[in-house]
Amino acid sequence: MNEATNKIEYANMAKPMRNYRYSPDNFIGIMRLSDDLNSLYFHHERYARERTQRNRFALERCGEDLFFTLKHSKLEGSLTCVIADEIMAYAEELIYG
Repeated sequence: MNEATNKIEYANMAKPMRNYRYSPDNFIGIMRLSDDLNSLYFHHERYARERTQRNRFALERCGEDLFFTLKHSKLEGSLTCVIADEIMAYAEELIYG
């Protein structure tokens, strides 16, 4: 896939195809968490369809972004440590599963 196709595919992404444990809609008020979850789910589904090294790196990068967003949300007090740790464990399960 070229970069233009990736941008169009990502822009047209409405909702993840699978049902995931943590819905991005539940975290809209928390800085970037909803976007990071949407991105993680999008790249997880794309990697499931096409198991390329490029898609794997993109998925892992989403996990890194999510980690820092969760860390910031915990420090800010937007999320409890328990919830943030559960989301991160779930994300790691999706990425490295």
